[in-house]
Amino acid sequence: MTNQSTKAVTFIIIGSLLQLSNGINGGWSSLLVAIFGFIMFYVGLSRLKTSLDEKGAGAVKFLMIAAIIGAVGSAIDLIPLVGIVASIFYVAAFVLQLIGYIKFKASDSLAVTAKSGVTLLLVAMGLGILAALVGIIPLLGALVVSILSIASLILVLFGWIKIQDGLVTTVKE
Repeated sequence: MTNQSTKAVTFIIIGSLLQLSNGINGGWSSLLVAIFGFIMFYVGLSRLKTSLDEKGAGAVKFLMIAAIIGAVGSAIDLIPLVGIVASIFYVAAFVLQLIGYIKFKASDSLAVTAKSGVTLLLVAMGLGILAALVGIIPLLGALVVSILSIASLILVLFGWIKIQDGLVTTVKE
């Protein structure tokens, strides 16, 4: 069970990092990488769900739906001149992901370490909101958005590593 959880979180980490790389670079190749990231994220979540209690599994369902919506949004974003439609999908995925992380933090399957990892994921989402708002500013916005996206990427990495550690601790106890 520990090995399965570790593999699941590894898929989630890879998927998360690939998704976030789109915020740093942009362009069609980054969108394709982000779509692949959403797929990896979904696969990892589906594997992780089996190792969690009912609250955790319910939260992961929200995250899985968010991954599907995010992948669809990225696919739509590949089509020129329909970015506003993709943005609607991204916002919907963001909201579902936020709800999923908040519910995930309440899971009894998570040790204190893992719950602090979820907090890092929520902080990373806050940075995402800040990046979206700052991105409106001409000239300086792009630089600040890149910096915030890199900071978010680091927080997501360490957040999921803490979750992985907390899951392993819970299973061992």
